[in-house]
Amino acid sequence: KEIIVISNKKNKDRKEDSSINHNVGEMVSCPNFDITLNSFQIKKEGTRIDSFNVIKDPEWIGVILTVKNTSSGERTFYSSDINLQNSTGEIIKPKFWNYDIWGAELLNSPKLVPDGVKTGYISFANTNQDDSDLKIKINCKR
Repeated sequence: KEIIVISNKKNKDRKEDSSINHNVGEMVSCPNFDITLNSFQIKKEGTRIDSFNVIKDPEWIGVILTVKNTSSGERTFYSSDINLQNSTGEIIKPKFWNYDIWGAELLNSPKLVPDGVKTGYISFANTNQDDSDLKIKINCKR
């Protein structure tokens, strides 16, 4: 499976939203941040996710991102600006569980100094279990 990153950048000429597709491993440039989707995992209900926790939602999706502050000042990257969209167009908002996975910690709105980099995961509860044609939606307007 593949997740496509969608960046909602303003097109300077047309002054409307335009989508730019990127594959896993590619970087998306937003004002103030460069964001790279490193990997993702889909886990079903009942799957043990770490030493202490078992998935309780029908399906859980974890996405690992690397975020770099490209501005000249300290900035906060808002994890709530990242959503998933499935093939039916349903928007799946992040759920901030703190699991010990992939050797990465929760990416929970880190404050970054200029050129500061943070890698972490964002998790999503996919209650409809529609994991076909998943897309990450990044709000670059902040």
